[in-house]
Amino acid sequence: MKSTSNADIVVLPEETATSSILTPSCNYKKLCSNLSAYMDVSGQLRAKRKEVYEADQRRELKDQQAALDLSVEVAKLKHLSDRMRLLVCGQLREVINEIHQHLNITSKQTNDGSANAIETNGYTLELADKCTELLHSITFTAIKEEIYEKERLQSNALLHNGKSTAYIVLRSRWRVRPRSW
Repeated sequence: MKSTSNADIVVLPEETATSSILTPSCNYKKLCSNLSAYMDVSGQLRAKRKEVYEADQRRELKDQQAALDLSVEVAKLKHLSDRMRLLVCGQLREVINEIHQHLNITSKQTNDGSANAIETNGYTLELADKCTELLHSITFTAIKEEIYEKERLQSNALLHNGKSTAYIVLRSRWRVRPRSW
């Protein structure tokens, strides 16, 4: 098995996946590069949110236009991060489905129970578990970051007696109103 540097994703060698058994629809190199890009964008988003939080805490965002400009920058990074996260999660689901199909096919083909086939299936099952763990980690981290960001901005609003410009600007985005209003 060959291990890449991106979040310990393990790529099966081409010898184990023959064309008669499995034809990969997910490009592993593309998955790794998309995962790296997602991690970069998420890092930029965290840095920009930290900048907004610290500026708001120091009361440097008294001007609503400055708060709105920073809010737009955060929203653009968030949108890009969400798109990249959905792309990576979709690719991980494809990999997991391919692995499960591979396991179903090989379990039907190997009735003799040779040690080599069992070992390969063990590695394949471990790869599926790692991909599932990575998929859950990405999803839960995104949810936790949103909750944490909202709580941080609310604490700034309490610190400044409800006069946090960044919180007021972002609060209007959290409240979803029907178009008929």
